[in-house]
Amino acid sequence: MRRLFAPLGNSQPFGNLLVKRYAHASFSDGTIGVMAGGNGGASNSSLNDIEYITIDTLGNGTDFGDMLSARKAVSGAANSTRGIIFGGWAYDNRIEYVTIATPGNSIDFGDLLNGPEYHGATGSATTAIVGGGDISGGRTNVIQSVQFDTPGNATDFGDLTEAKKRVTATSNLTRAVFMGGSGGSGNGYQVNTIEYITIATPGNAADFGDLLQTNQLGSATSGNATDSGLGSPLPNYDRAIFSGGTQSSGGSSPIEYMSVSNGGNAVSFGTLSTARGYHASAGNRARALMASGETGSNVYTSNIEYVVPATLGNGVSFGSDGTSRSSHGSAANETYALFAGGGRFSGGWSYYSNIYYVTIATTGSASNHGSLSSLNWHVAGAEGGGGYAYWAGGGPNGGNFTSTIERVAIS
Repeated sequence: MRRLFAPLGNSQPFGNLLVKRYAHASFSDGTIGVMAGGNGGASNSSLNDIEYITIDTLGNGTDFGDMLSARKAVSGAANSTRGIIFGGWAYDNRIEYVTIATPGNSIDFGDLLNGPEYHGATGSATTAIVGGGDISGGRTNVIQSVQFDTPGNATDFGDLTEAKKRVTATSNLTRAVFMGGSGGSGNGYQVNTIEYITIATPGNAADFGDLLQTNQLGSATSGNATDSGLGSPLPNYDRAIFSGGTQSSGGSSPIEYMSVSNGGNAVSFGTLSTARGYHASAGNRARALMASGETGSNVYTSNIEYVVPATLGNGVSFGSDGTSRSSHGSAANETYALFAGGGRFSGGWSYYSNIYYVTIATTGSASNHGSLSSLNWHVAGAEGGGGYAYWAGGGPNGGNFTSTIERVAIS
């Protein structure tokens, strides 16, 4: 069970490490988080300690075991079973591993090609990837790989676009992304480049884009959803869909999409059956719903339509929202979609507090769910885990915007 990300807010205390450290390796199987090696402790020197936390249980680190040798500037990667620790200071080519569910000392796995330190590591469910770093001859651009379930030496995968150290890596189980780092020689220069590889296909990295600023010694993770911890990406979480909007002539009907993994410009998906703007969208992996909105100047619809994210095509009629309105909020989990608040103009403004819901898998008209604490439009909604929909901000009774956050149980 992974810890669900709740609504935005300040970080909260979790606990303390057994040993203060930096430049260490960290990895997780989704349940246990492991920290290994690094620099620190009472003597502020390289460490061989391994400790762990249980992600769903607040508390301090617990002793896991020891690495084969004390090293800093190491990196780590994991799948659902095995965590691997790579390289480190000073130009160490060692690869070692632990079984995450079973605390104990690390075991020799094999050797890296070139003994890097300050490198980046990530991977898929089957393959661990290491890229860049500092080696005895200077910075390296080599990308190398091992198979989690098969101990042995690393093999050449390809090259980064530039030799660099202090690079940060993450993946979505299909693509590995390398970000930032330090190029050149000596202290070198920081870079803002982002590059990627397809983990299943050895080859050189390709340009992905740029960070907002030059960066080195960063940290990264991925929000990739996986199916029951088996390491397979859930379908349709990688496609972002945009619909409608307003133009000088009223609502518009294009539906377009982009691949979150691939980046690039949005491309055509299909067309809404009802051109609209100021509408609400919500859905799950199987269906994306577009509800109500403004079709022309002070002309509104209560129509709900849907598309299937995995299949390009036009919007299909789903049913009717509880009322025709615009500027309302939406939230959804895998079963239900909720639409709340909103407003419309007909000789004067009317505002709504109604919350209506639909069962996403079953076409039909929306049913009453309850009410917001006030008549509110331009309210934002989101599903925050734990079975709740959260509603934030908006303009109660058409007045000044508010900072209020409220929640309602979805089911």
